[in-house]
Amino acid sequence: MEWLYRTLRYHERKYYLEGDPEISDFEFDRLLAELKELEDRYPEWKRADSPTERVGGEVVEGFASFVHRRPMLSVQNTYSFEEIQEFARRVSRLLGTDEVAYHVELKIDGVAVALHYEDGFFVAGGTRGNGRVGEEITQNLRTIGAIPLRLEGEYPSFLEVRGEVFMSKAAWKRLNRERSERGLAPFANPRNAAAGTLKLLDPKLVRERKLSFIAYGVGEVEGFESYSQLQGHFRRWGFPINPGQGTFSSIEAVYSFCLEWEKRRGELDFAIDGMVIKVDSFRQQLLLGETAKAPRGMIAYKFAPELLRTTIVDVQVQVGRTGVLTPVAILEPVELSGTVVKRASLHNFKEIERKDIRLYDKVFVQKAAEIIPYVVKSIPQLRTGKEREILPPSSCPACGGEIFGDGTFWRCVQSNCPAKLKAAIEHFASRNAMDIAHLGPKLVDQLVEKGFLRDLADLYWLAERRRELLALERMGTKSVENLLYSIEESKNRELPRLIYALGIPHVGEVVARVLAKHFPDLERLANARQEELEAIEGIGPEIAGGVVRFFRANQPLLQKLKAAGVRLGHQNAPKAPSTFFSGKRFAITGKLPGMSRGQAIAEIEQRGGLASSSLTKSTDYLIVGEEPGSKVEKAKAYQVPLLPAQEFLTLLQNSSPNSKPKKPKNKQLDIFSP
Repeated sequence: MEWLYRTLRYHERKYYLEGDPEISDFEFDRLLAELKELEDRYPEWKRADSPTERVGGEVVEGFASFVHRRPMLSVQNTYSFEEIQEFARRVSRLLGTDEVAYHVELKIDGVAVALHYEDGFFVAGGTRGNGRVGEEITQNLRTIGAIPLRLEGEYPSFLEVRGEVFMSKAAWKRLNRERSERGLAPFANPRNAAAGTLKLLDPKLVRERKLSFIAYGVGEVEGFESYSQLQGHFRRWGFPINPGQGTFSSIEAVYSFCLEWEKRRGELDFAIDGMVIKVDSFRQQLLLGETAKAPRGMIAYKFAPELLRTTIVDVQVQVGRTGVLTPVAILEPVELSGTVVKRASLHNFKEIERKDIRLYDKVFVQKAAEIIPYVVKSIPQLRTGKEREILPPSSCPACGGEIFGDGTFWRCVQSNCPAKLKAAIEHFASRNAMDIAHLGPKLVDQLVEKGFLRDLADLYWLAERRRELLALERMGTKSVENLLYSIEESKNRELPRLIYALGIPHVGEVVARVLAKHFPDLERLANARQEELEAIEGIGPEIAGGVVRFFRANQPLLQKLKAAGVRLGHQNAPKAPSTFFSGKRFAITGKLPGMSRGQAIAEIEQRGGLASSSLTKSTDYLIVGEEPGSKVEKAKAYQVPLLPAQEFLTLLQNSSPNSKPKKPKNKQLDIFSP
């Protein structure tokens, strides 16, 4: 039992807190069932913190607590028709009647949330957490277009709507593609992507990831007759509802409906992992009551994962935009979830080592969210001795250039590598980088394939190919002139945008701004030593190493940009006057009135300050908003002064370019002064 406690606790943490599960839901449930059986047999050995007594995850530091008015319980899982029949017999026995209708709907694989509405307005929302206390994520939920901020039609003065936040398969694939290009680990499935997104502290990033929502219940059922009737209310209030649902009077019809959707789940653009079966009548639900963990009138029928065996016959390595090398297994063809699978992701070389996967291994493959095939595990007992270890290549498979590995990811550092050149040019020209209009993907394809572009700097020599440009598909005189004008105009972009545009590993827009603050021009940055870079707050060894290696491999590119007339340094703008914020480091906790955290950070940086998501002993002030988190206690331990939100907003107003620096008036700021 002790081993089961430790094992389940470990996998709970991987699932709920880290969003990085190592086993399937099916395997976890079987371990949980084994523990439950032992606890029933030996109740004297049952622990008070047993996983069998839990509803969901734990509250993660960084968000305020969200207390549920009524417990937000989980649902008991079943895996067979016999278990569904036993559920129906138990319901009939407890109710004293066989006249029971069941409402059945798709079990969306996402994150359960509760939404609070007062007088029709959305005022608060939170995750399920442990069933009684979750995380308050109101601002993130407000970014989801499927969640109405104001209800339509008639509604009670207070309403709690419960539902599932999820990410579509298309959005998940797009997000993983972007993460892979940036050298970040992909999300294993859309559920993990949705959970990770809701934990972001910047609502702008949440909005960019295009989460969705479907309503399935309410916190208080008074005034409603049944789940099937509730669906009509949801539609009138403005909520999207489950596209796969029905109400049935026999358990045989319930099971047939479940089997139908088990076959059809590949048709959906979102992941489902089963069906939820509910006693339709709220009156009967109340009579049935609930256990400490789950309602008695509701179960989930979980689909069995389709796991098939095949053989790895080869391993190919793909090269992404930032040069990340991704190993892909070439398989003996196998039909999986309705399609023939010949290739499967191996994610990265560290994952290959962790799973002990070898060339010519017999392996199990599965589809993440019914879309992306991946190798789940090898079958060592079937090895014949001919299997070979899978190692990273010694050079880039596309260009033969130098590669660098950090233990997890290997990447090519050559800027002119043909496998990543097209995507690198698109990134260089993107709106937040050099903002070169009229340079779309199809035109980039033509320019690279014709040999007009062999590196990023070749863009600035396209004017010498005016006649050749006119011969390209869909390129008339006006199109060529617009393109060349936009390229010429981009020569004077700000230094942070140029640094970001180069596609340096681990250097996004925020890091690019940090680097631009410390170096006057690109040439000075290119000659910076690793220890010099690491001395900058917010720049760790990984980022510093990436910068050094990039410029070591791309000095010709730098000289070519300079020769083309691209401005490599800051504009000679007048220095902004000193303000209270100049040179100081700030951290933020809690909600700021009338301002998002991202806006606050931008305001601080515009006034010469630095803002960080973490609090350290070198932080000058901790800005404290409503419902602050654990950073307040940490600030007191580090003797970091507290800056109340209202005083912070006043300082912003008094710190315009024409104002003189003012010290905060609130005495609370000086509580740690000697």
